[in-house]
Amino acid sequence: MRKIDFKTQVLPHLIVVALFYAIVFLYFSDALGGGKVIRQSDSIQWAGASSAVYEHRAQYGEEPLWTNSMFGGMPTYTISTIFTGDVLDIFDKILMGGFPYPVSIVFLSLVCYYITLLCFNVKPYVAAIGAIAFTFFSFNFISLEAGHNSKLRAMVYAPLILGSIHLLMNKKWLWGFVLASLSIAMQIKSGHYQITYYTAFIVAIMAVSELVFAIKEKKFSVVLKTAGFLILATVIGFGANVGRLWTLNEYTQYSMRGKAELTPKDKSMPTDGGLNRDYVFDWSHEKMEVFTLLIPSIYGGSSSEKYDKNSNVAKELRSQGVDETQLPAVPYYWGSMPFTSGPIYAGAVVILLFVIGLFIVDNRYRWWLLTAAILGILLSMGKHLPSLNYTLYDVFPYYNKFRTVAMAIFIAQVTMPLLGALALNKLVDAEIDKALEKKLRIAAGIVAAITILFFIAPDIAGDFTAEENDARLATQGFPAWLIAAVGEDRVDLVKSDAIRSFFFILMAFGAIFAMKFKAIPRVALIGVLGILTLSDLWAVDRRYLNKESFQKKSDWENNVSKDAADEFIKKDTDPHYRVLNLQNPFAETQTSAFHHSLGGYSPAKVRRYQDLIENNLTVEIQQLTQMINSRQFTMDSLQKLEIINMLNTRYIKLGDTPDAVIKNPYARGNAWFVKDIKAVSTPDEEILAINQIDVLSEATVDTKKFPAVKESVFVTDSAATIKLTQYKLNDMIYESNNANAGLAVFSDIYYPAGWEVTVDDKPADYIRANYILRGLQLPAGKHTIRFQFRPQSYYLGNKIMMASGSVIILMFLIASVVTFRKPKEEIKS
Repeated sequence: MRKIDFKTQVLPHLIVVALFYAIVFLYFSDALGGGKVIRQSDSIQWAGASSAVYEHRAQYGEEPLWTNSMFGGMPTYTISTIFTGDVLDIFDKILMGGFPYPVSIVFLSLVCYYITLLCFNVKPYVAAIGAIAFTFFSFNFISLEAGHNSKLRAMVYAPLILGSIHLLMNKKWLWGFVLASLSIAMQIKSGHYQITYYTAFIVAIMAVSELVFAIKEKKFSVVLKTAGFLILATVIGFGANVGRLWTLNEYTQYSMRGKAELTPKDKSMPTDGGLNRDYVFDWSHEKMEVFTLLIPSIYGGSSSEKYDKNSNVAKELRSQGVDETQLPAVPYYWGSMPFTSGPIYAGAVVILLFVIGLFIVDNRYRWWLLTAAILGILLSMGKHLPSLNYTLYDVFPYYNKFRTVAMAIFIAQVTMPLLGALALNKLVDAEIDKALEKKLRIAAGIVAAITILFFIAPDIAGDFTAEENDARLATQGFPAWLIAAVGEDRVDLVKSDAIRSFFFILMAFGAIFAMKFKAIPRVALIGVLGILTLSDLWAVDRRYLNKESFQKKSDWENNVSKDAADEFIKKDTDPHYRVLNLQNPFAETQTSAFHHSLGGYSPAKVRRYQDLIENNLTVEIQQLTQMINSRQFTMDSLQKLEIINMLNTRYIKLGDTPDAVIKNPYARGNAWFVKDIKAVSTPDEEILAINQIDVLSEATVDTKKFPAVKESVFVTDSAATIKLTQYKLNDMIYESNNANAGLAVFSDIYYPAGWEVTVDDKPADYIRANYILRGLQLPAGKHTIRFQFRPQSYYLGNKIMMASGSVIILMFLIASVVTFRKPKEEIKS
């Protein structure tokens, strides 16, 4: 049994963890002590989108894999799906420290980066500073405020992958393999694959560097062995998530991320089904915006920022006799992004340590960390560096399926604190001789000079105007004198933050030299730099995530509460009809929380439904809105809205009161028999044809895709019926009665991967009708039709996940036992 020295091997870690608890408690005291939650806009949208899923789980005790609450119907894979084969939740629960979600992500971030730095042989208290630097990077907190929780979780597991590689390269095979398997599995589990993509960039750069040094040191066998372990760990990590990846990959080909079926109107669209280039690069950092890593307000801050009582805006408001409460915030951000919640501030002390690291850290680390940091910055520039980023968009696989490339700054967020921590780790052990002192002075001089330069000449950042955004202010009623005052404040913000960063650099540099002259002990240097790092980042983060970012839980729940119009609609006892909310239908989930909505909010809709929105549905909505606004609307007007009607839209919501609800008598119902089939042979013909038929009596079918269906006329007697008798998200049963064979059209969304159909308990093939709906040929007579959603990707995927996850847990237990059973000098892992 290994003998443990509590004072040196346990106590420092306990102190650090206690410190992390204290930091999180203090920062989030409003939430943790006052029963409040963070007001996250994306989480509010998610709550509405997932409401039906949660209700189904509670009512039936099964996992709903399909929901009808958004866009007529879609899989739940990108909304909320629980994989019963996921056995790795135990690690989440332990590492999140018992904090409520999503505050727990901050604690998780601190712990994961701390473990990472320990893997790089960084001293515990220095590692704590590095963990604070990574976690309190402002990008984390503006992401938390926005509700980008899955992105944050993916980000915090990325450093552990680097730590595992370092362990493997140093022949710590067992723990390196365990940590690699676990960290890869947990990052994939987080479900934000753009961050995983960026993590692969960091790993690739690190791998090239390690290969170069291994060849120089003639340790190529170590590289091969590391690569082998890493490949195996990746396989296990993927296996622990195969259900997620399989279902998502299956859905992707039928979603907006999949290949387009219609001839694209925009010739710039990629042919492999990626996103429009302008859409991908909408959120790109300007070239000079990189300096917000050091000076937070170089580009103004956020698109809605509180102003100081002594600001130019406040003075102008007072001089114009305008009550300041009428304008609580102004758009100080003046970059080219449509909007932003805040800057990418790494911290003045962190940047100082990073630059020091470029002078004193071993070549094995500094060059790949610098290269990765630069790459992250360049990628985040997106459209402002087209030669690089448009090439990646055109050439790199899957790169055109991601958007908001500004988040590539995450690469720098991972690597800069790591190099800074390695620098401090070396510094506290070093004797500062003349050579080292010179390097320190040069490093500090470079960083300080940048802050002074922006203080003296802030206009080197630009002209402090945002052409599009400021023009939008004018259209919103901002007078010229107010826009001018905003511009003056932008200049003042740069100057004040520049001098602020300068003094943090000065204090940090002074502490280092105080240690040199033995004015403070080495451990005190760590304490001083830790306090400076935390206080610097804390203050900037509080600009964007503060007391005003929290609300009572009851108030948060009211964001998705029924209004009077919803209550009126819910009196309808039919379990399956749809509602069209004319108030921004494709960017809200309030309707989805209580009804089966034609709209919703998702960047991953079924592609054919998106086609329908762009080519047909939006046209009908505009026609309806125009008729209502011009007071030309009559109930008979609804009869011509074939697309809205075929989607069984029984209610149209104009407002939040019962008298603002229109009940549509022309909604086609859940299913009906048609008399005629209009055959087409291409998707382009198919989507055009639904504007040319009477959907109640005709259906358009792509007979090239479904050759068993021929263009013909069916004899449908007037008494023919088909009705829904059982409704569950995964299981729907219909009863039909028709004296003749016929084609039934269902108002549900066609999705080919997972729906199993039986007629009288015998398997049947269903088809696609009217571009987006389900169709089924039925023989004459009475029949029971059952649609069950049972995708193999989910059910088989769960079994593989459970097996792979169990392997990771078993390896973790074995590594723990081996570590505590063997004497320290015998441990090879």
